[in-house]
Amino acid sequence: MKKFLICLPFFLLSLAIFSSSTNYFSSIYQDLLDGKPSGVVVYPDGTFSLSTDFGQAVSLPSSPISSFASNSTIFVGTASESSLLKIEGGNIQQISTFEEAMVTAITTAKEKIFVGTASPARIYEIKLNGEKKLLSELSADLVNSILTAPNGDLIVATGKPAKIFLLSQNGEIKKSIQIPADHSRTLFLFKESYYLGTSNPPSLYRFDLDLNPILLASFEGEEVTSICSLNNLLILSVNSKKDKENGQLYSYSENSGVSSLGSFSTLLNSLWSNGKEVFLGSANGSLYLFNGAKIGLCKKFEKGIVQLCGNGNNPQIFFSSPPSFASPLRSASSAYNSPVIDCGGISKIGSVKWEISSSHKVFIRAGNTTVPDPFWTKWTSTDNLNSIPPSRYYQWRIEFGEKANSFKGITIAVKPVNRPPKIENVKIHPPGEIYVKNIAQLGDRLVQDIHQKERAFPEIAQSRPYDSGTQTYYLYGFRMVSFSVSDPDNDDVRVKIEIKPENSKFSFILTENLKENYFTFDARTLPDGNYSLIITASDFVSNGAEEAKYDVYEVPLFEIDNTPPQITMSEENGLLKFYVKDNSSVRSGRLSRNGELWSEVESDGKVFGAKDATFTVKLNKDDKWVVFQAVDSFGNFSNSSWIRKN
Repeated sequence: MKKFLICLPFFLLSLAIFSSSTNYFSSIYQDLLDGKPSGVVVYPDGTFSLSTDFGQAVSLPSSPISSFASNSTIFVGTASESSLLKIEGGNIQQISTFEEAMVTAITTAKEKIFVGTASPARIYEIKLNGEKKLLSELSADLVNSILTAPNGDLIVATGKPAKIFLLSQNGEIKKSIQIPADHSRTLFLFKESYYLGTSNPPSLYRFDLDLNPILLASFEGEEVTSICSLNNLLILSVNSKKDKENGQLYSYSENSGVSSLGSFSTLLNSLWSNGKEVFLGSANGSLYLFNGAKIGLCKKFEKGIVQLCGNGNNPQIFFSSPPSFASPLRSASSAYNSPVIDCGGISKIGSVKWEISSSHKVFIRAGNTTVPDPFWTKWTSTDNLNSIPPSRYYQWRIEFGEKANSFKGITIAVKPVNRPPKIENVKIHPPGEIYVKNIAQLGDRLVQDIHQKERAFPEIAQSRPYDSGTQTYYLYGFRMVSFSVSDPDNDDVRVKIEIKPENSKFSFILTENLKENYFTFDARTLPDGNYSLIITASDFVSNGAEEAKYDVYEVPLFEIDNTPPQITMSEENGLLKFYVKDNSSVRSGRLSRNGELWSEVESDGKVFGAKDATFTVKLNKDDKWVVFQAVDSFGNFSNSSWIRKN
């Protein structure tokens, strides 16, 4: 089965080919079918033909569900108000109303209008002055379709049960026959034979006025919704609603039987033929055209189409939500607007190329919303592409001259606008606090310096024999900066870190090409003082040096102190006093007697964080020596000792 629209298995909306840093969006045939034609028909093989356009929708008093054209007049049956309307020259007139729920079928003969209703199924005769006469009440729920025979008799198709009735002009039932289906759905006269489409199951029958139906074909789906003719073919639409709403278009002839013409991802509600072309009205608002060889998109409406009806070359289009209709008109220009192309990010348009067999005008517009709005650019000629600002979304338009020739596709080259990375959450960690993935990798000498950070005089940490993930440790004399870096284009970002002394014009590179979001450096090689760090993130790996973008973050001044505390000691009345002075602050002190384990000592007055502190220790009789150790907030420590002399 040949598929159509989104069912075409080998056609995509657009093809993005990535070469270097330029993206190429090639609009191919399926792309054309997703666009918006105006005064042209676009076909899936890439060709166009000039066609009619349609004017603004005109409101109706209630929802149209049936229609019939007689010369320049269209009669419309509605639901909700259950009325018969007359449309002529754009004027709307209500001819009659009915007590039944809906006017479901209409036909005319001479100066009379025949109307079929639903709930119950009744046939009325209406004169143009509105005079109404009940002709017949049928044993069914609703009248689906009415035809007038050459002799003036009425042929009526009903639903539940599915029957065909032959009525005289005065409403007498001459004959009736039941069809094995839920509904006798639609009637059509073609070459002096009558054809019937049914629902549940969807089938096609042929019969004459003797009402001897012959089954011609059965279809998958639920219902035959409409029948018309084109040349020597019957054209019919079949809908299915079970798993997913879809419509099928078929042709039938006595010689070749049933042929599939196309598959649609929407319901086909109505068909209308002018003898040269068939228009297809769909539930999603798309109006299609079948020219006998291929199906094209003629127009896209914002609301679903329920009926097509009219005389001449083009139909009237009827909508139910809201109730309205649109009339054909010859537009001043024929054009086609493509679907909106999403570049995935802000991009600068480079070039537009296409192949058309004759001269047409191509325009581009751009914006940053999925649907064009007043903030989009105006349509711009391809000769002036440089005036279009970088945007995420683009759309192209082709305006046709007197002929709509073959269109061979269009390719738009855009270059993504590189956006800079962003540095956030920068933190200078406390002195000695570092991240380590596997401390065994640091080697034996450095492992000796790694301690638990929670204690003023921590124990030596044990190295792990395997990588246990990033852990936090204390490493005397080291400093660490951590941060996060994001890139809106998901580029590969590398980081450079420089250190700059306070009041200096010079900075020194600590590391380059860093991938991690933290960096540890040995501050013991730096003089005491205040420093700042300059962190630079760049996406040069993904974009090259010339087009790379940067973000720079300067860390506020922080202190580096590698000088240990100064300790002076005095002995008086069996007491040892240790006077500690430090450039930054004294953190803690501890004591060891006679080589025993260390024990922490509180300062006099329990002062914490001061630059000066005094620690008083009482000597014991058995003390042979005492060692006192003081540590500052940077982990620098000094020792002072006392030895008993006698």
